[in-house]
Amino acid sequence: MTKLRVATDLALPLSAADDVIAILGRRGRGKTTTAAVIVEELHAAGARFCVADPTDAWWGLKSSRDGKSPGIPCIVMGGEHGDVPLAPESGEIIADFVADPASPSCVLELKQFTQGEMVRFMTAFLARLYHRNAHPLHLVLDEADQFAPQRPMPGEQAMLGAAQRVTKMGRSKGLHPILITQRPATLSKNVLTQAGMLISHAITGPQDRKAIDEWIKANADEGEREKFLAELAGLPRGTAYFWSPDIPIFRQVAVRDRKTFDSSATPGQATRTPQPKALAAVDLDALKVRIAATIEKAKADDPRELRKTINRLEAELAAAKKATPKVERVEVPAVTPGEITRLEQIVRNIGVVGLELSMSADKIATEMRRGGRAAEGAGLEPRSARKGAVGSNPTPSATESSQRDRRQVPVSSPQMRGQKTHSNGSLPLGERRVLTAIAQHRDGVTREQLTVLTGYKRSSRDTYLQRLKERGLVHVGPSEIVTTGDGVIALGPDFEPLPKGRALRDHWMERLPEGERRILDVLVQAYPHTVSREIVSDATEYKRSSRDTYVQRLKSRRLITTNSDGIRASEELFS
Repeated sequence: MTKLRVATDLALPLSAADDVIAILGRRGRGKTTTAAVIVEELHAAGARFCVADPTDAWWGLKSSRDGKSPGIPCIVMGGEHGDVPLAPESGEIIADFVADPASPSCVLELKQFTQGEMVRFMTAFLARLYHRNAHPLHLVLDEADQFAPQRPMPGEQAMLGAAQRVTKMGRSKGLHPILITQRPATLSKNVLTQAGMLISHAITGPQDRKAIDEWIKANADEGEREKFLAELAGLPRGTAYFWSPDIPIFRQVAVRDRKTFDSSATPGQATRTPQPKALAAVDLDALKVRIAATIEKAKADDPRELRKTINRLEAELAAAKKATPKVERVEVPAVTPGEITRLEQIVRNIGVVGLELSMSADKIATEMRRGGRAAEGAGLEPRSARKGAVGSNPTPSATESSQRDRRQVPVSSPQMRGQKTHSNGSLPLGERRVLTAIAQHRDGVTREQLTVLTGYKRSSRDTYLQRLKERGLVHVGPSEIVTTGDGVIALGPDFEPLPKGRALRDHWMERLPEGERRILDVLVQAYPHTVSREIVSDATEYKRSSRDTYVQRLKSRRLITTNSDGIRASEELFS
């Protein structure tokens, strides 16, 4: 089959559906029927489709027009008529399934979702589908203005960016969108203008007619424009203008009736359509096995699931410690001098500001290894050489005395006389700002990160670091800088560690420059999903150079993570 028979007197070339198609019309004028007829023709031609349906109007594809025989063997996910359930968190999982050319056509019933759940699902679904799809797929977006709004609400920017990406560049990925809307004025202009074919049923709203006029001016001459606008409002139900400069076609068409069950019909007491008795069969067992395997893989990679596992193991460990009887003597395995030094620092920190009791075993091991490397680099002597240790010289070494002297330099020492100090008299402003930034990041920071965190240029930053190092308030390692216990003490009671979770997000949203804030907002709304750099650009309208600058700054602040697939908000913002 090489034609799409949409009317008794019109058969479109199959290639017409390779472009973006926009189907417009006010409620009840037949736009869903027109879209369903096109989908029926595509299925008859052997093409695959996926419908994103927030109206619960597409499940009827599985049955015949009279409901007495099977229709198209497609999978309905979610909703009252679903073959399988659909979860708001499953956007990426379903996208992987849809992108598989071996998967059947499907309908995603989204009416069951709240607005926030739908945004979360579609953001992940569209972004993942764009990256994973590589075979022809006709993507029907019913009520497309909900997925690509002209004026996105807070939290919808990433979804809009993904939808724009699909319509602008999806053809290279095998994606062929069919957009349906009754309100062209509320559909993103960046999406609507991508349409190669406009199918318009009756539209009367002045704002909606104006939105269509934007497309007309770019695709038609003045004579066609005047004819179209003059006849648009009076089009009878089921009749639409088919307009494509490329085919070319410009005329009114009475679209044929559906061959499948019209589940979009408005129910009424006198005209209620009976429910279909026969539905197309699908292999649900095989489908459930495939989806279950994909879900398990997604959970294994989900940081929230990993955090749950860590919390459970920590709880079990705490319970085991309580159940362990006390013993008089415990044999402690030998540890390195570096490990001892690091443990002493942790003990001092506990006495000043406390230590997270929930620190997992892998973090402790990492910190101990880092402590060992730092100690070796600083030339610290092993515990056996210290005063009072078995077999040691009772006289402290020159190295140890020098180290102790530097650590014990009082904050109000003569070295600081004449310098401008903080309002509490404890530290100069520049040094306090640098020390605070380091102390707020227990795992340490690099010099480059410190520049972003404090705003100080390289020369000023290194000057303050050198002074702090001389007083024993920080340890400057080969790659990272960490605060010492004395450094935390020097900050005094006014020091406030960074908050966690929602409070941490609010903290940075109030302080970040606009460019960084806008990008972080997109990533926070999409969490835990990874967002491609291109979608970030589409959602924020930042060009590549500006986008990458802001991304690098956010990464330096440890608010995001990046990989080859894109960018994701840091787990710490949600822990």
